[in-house]
Amino acid sequence: WRWIVGLDNSTADRAMAKNRHDSELQRDNVMLQGLVISDCRRLFKSAPSIVHPRQSRRQLGIAGHGPAARQELLELAMREVVDFPVMRH
Repeated sequence: WRWIVGLDNSTADRAMAKNRHDSELQRDNVMLQGLVISDCRRLFKSAPSIVHPRQSRRQLGIAGHGPAARQELLELAMREVVDFPVMRH
């Protein structure tokens, strides 16, 4: 079995925070990424490979970056996986 766990909303492809709101969003993203990595280690008994979001999107045939590319990736996942879990706030 091979599992792919993705967290595309990473700070790796974002500009530096310019204000407090952006800084808090980036902090939240880093915390979420840490939780996902920790859960992957616990569930799969191995550390996940971290791939830059732009590289992972390129492997799936999605060009570009930013919110439009992330939306395109989400739509692809929802199309390909029938019960794909989505969190919206």
